[in-house]
Amino acid sequence: MATDNERKTLEKGLSAFGGGLNFIDAGKRSSDRLNAHRRKIVEIREDAEYEEDGIRRDAAREEGEARARAGASGVKTSSFDDAFLSEALETEREAAMIRHRARRGISDAYDGIREERRKKRSASRKLFLDGIGGIIGML
Repeated sequence: MATDNERKTLEKGLSAFGGGLNFIDAGKRSSDRLNAHRRKIVEIREDAEYEEDGIRRDAAREEGEARARAGASGVKTSSFDDAFLSEALETEREAAMIRHRARRGISDAYDGIREERRKKRSASRKLFLDGIGGIIGML
């Protein structure tokens, strides 16, 4: 039969072992969350590029149609250059707003990554200190 001192030492050892297993599980979950943030960054970039390309395609199509209609009616299209330039500037403003929203979303995702890394470091320190405490307690 084990003495009380041996039983306490065994309990501390099992507790430290359980803490290590919990740390491993928490590390896996943390890695999954980090990967989710990274995937979000990629998705935001892809969505922004697609949206930006879309508004540029639409603007180019509309300008082409307007030039074709003007040319078919016999009107000189160079007289509409200011209007076309104004539309191009508006398209670029919209594209800039899309990029701005994307940067904000990406920044938020990077904040999430930094926070997750802080939590992971804190958990590592806690496990280390608990392990040292457990070893000292067994002595």
